[in-house]
Amino acid sequence: MLTKAPATIETWASYFAEAPIPVLAETASALAELAPRQEDMTVSQLAPLVLADPLMTVKLLAYVAKRRSARALTGSETVAQAILMMGVPPFFNAFADQPVIETALADWPDALEGVRRCTARTRMPRSSTRRR
Repeated sequence: MLTKAPATIETWASYFAEAPIPVLAETASALAELAPRQEDMTVSQLAPLVLADPLMTVKLLAYVAKRRSARALTGSETVAQAILMMGVPPFFNAFADQPVIETALADWPDALEGVRRCTARTRMPRSSTRRR
């Protein structure tokens, strides 16, 4: 775990390229609850769950980008596309048993509160996400 900010952008990038990204406890719990029914799950059911957690969103898009074929002209642009590209059962295989941010920051309540404030700001009201 970082305890001091890296000095350069290259150091930041190197750290985050390999660092495990924890997700919100509610996301980890929901994924664990849905896993036994994964064969019945659809992309349209999973995408809102992932989108509700900015950490999980980044984690999914980074995962898919890292495994994208060199022949692919473009990467996934949306969470739904990323899940569709993977398939639902492989999504659950890749993201079973997630590390949880609340556990990782349990000894740093101020840091956890900062994460909560940041993640709350990333969530848009449902009405503003609809296309007109």
